Amino acid sequence: MVGDLVADGITDNTAALQAAIDADPLGADIELGDGAYRISGTLRIQKNHVRIRGKGSGQAPNDVPGRTRIVTSSPIDMIQWGGTDFLASRGGMSDVDLVGSSVAARGLHITGAAHLTFERVYIKQVTVEGITLDNKDADGPGTGWSTFRDIHIGLRANCPDANGIGIYGSGTKNSVYNNDWFGLAIAHMNGHGVIIRMGDGQRFYAPWIFRGPQETGY
Repeated sequence: MVGDLVADGITDNTAALQAAIDADPLGADIELGDGAYRISGTLRIQKNHVRIRGKGSGQAPNDVPGRTRIVTSSPIDMIQWGGTDFLASRGGMSDVDLVGSSVAARGLHITGAAHLTFERVYIKQVTVEGITLDNKDADGPGTGWSTFRDIHIGLRANCPDANGIGIYGSGTKNSVYNNDWFGLAIAHMNGHGVIIRMGDGQRFYAPWIFRGPQETGY
């Protein structure tokens, strides 16, 4: 468990969480208990072997007592996973809800990273995209070879133009490639469930994508 954190949904935990991420140059294994950890700035992961593990049933939707939630009321990308030359690879996140309060731009922004694993992550109330995959350096190492399992994204009526997932390759080669998506569930309004531009090798297994005005359990 990380010290100096307060999971009351009010206290700003940005500095403490970023310090835990940056503490060891060789990586970080961050375990968060249940409750709501508020942040006001983007958490930036720019090194290998960073894992964030929350507490949850593994199948429960958002706002169920006992799950770990990271929440914000700031117009930010909540977590940015990326660097250059694969400096943010071989890590991931599990059993965490990312709640953007209809203000945050993105839940996850993954750029120039590879070999990540995300499991049982629930994202809601963002204004741009639940998850964005792109590449900082158009001709750099790329973003790929990652696994996404049981990812749920819920976009509310007051974020009508948000996309569930955006995949954007660029440069002289496809720079976002070979990602596997298992058990993806997206509920959205006017935006796209999934949008792909130059992103070869995206494999989706049994996705569930719904477009409609009602609230969802996510």
